[in-house]
Amino acid sequence: MTALELVSQSAQAVGIDISTEFPEAPVVNTRVGQAEFDLALWPVSGVSASSPWLRFRDILDNRGVPPAGTRAFWNFNRYKNDAVGPLLEKAAAASTEADQKEMYGELDKIYRQDIPAIPLMYRPLEFYEFNQTVWTGFPDADHPTSPPTQSGAVEAT
Repeated sequence: MTALELVSQSAQAVGIDISTEFPEAPVVNTRVGQAEFDLALWPVSGVSASSPWLRFRDILDNRGVPPAGTRAFWNFNRYKNDAVGPLLEKAAAASTEADQKEMYGELDKIYRQDIPAIPLMYRPLEFYEFNQTVWTGFPDADHPTSPPTQSGAVEAT
């Protein structure tokens, strides 16, 4: 709520009239999913083994996204660019890291040119704290392995 109030105040300071509204969770979920909003503060995709592919897909890809007024599960603003789908397919099928970087670079150019979503703040999806009273071996500065995951990924060591 504070982030939204800051956006509103900053916009008003430069002459853009933005007011805030804080509906209950079911209402905002419905409105965002059906593209019934002018602006929304909404998380995109999380950090996973499919990043950055999933982030580009969730913001830029309109394939399989129904029209406004019908529930969508990604690309809530219904952004459309015909170059995105083929680039995502090439990135997913790329056999080398260099090929993936090239495709992601092209997707990033599209994103930076059209700006279909405005990054407001960095808020990691995966953060945690731990207590070593019973279990030990958690990652720390002396043992920098990967952090525990909450999104279903498994790490073998």
